[in-house]
Amino acid sequence: MATTLTDTTLGTPLGWGTTVGTVSGPVWPGNASANGAIFINNGSVQIAFCPAQVNMGVLGVYGGFATGVAVIGGAGCKNLNPGDVFIIDTLQCRGAFNGIAAAPGGQLTVWSF
Repeated sequence: MATTLTDTTLGTPLGWGTTVGTVSGPVWPGNASANGAIFINNGSVQIAFCPAQVNMGVLGVYGGFATGVAVIGGAGCKNLNPGDVFIIDTLQCRGAFNGIAAAPGGQLTVWSF
């Protein structure tokens, strides 16, 4: 039976683990009740991730929100080397994220709290 985020018996943090492909795609579905998140690159290659919805601009002109495409070193993305950790603890972190790996071997763990 699948556990949903409305199950009040779950403690925090809640954890997700996923392999990260070499093409941008979903790496965390988000958590509607999260007050923060910890992203951990426990793979063997660099990864990058970004919110699933981003508003990318060209020379300061923004056209509106669209699907976030993760790119290694790309604008709007956060890169993590193997073993690196990125913590969001000063704001609510509830939305989904997309990610990409620089080569095969990408792995991401996300803890939300």
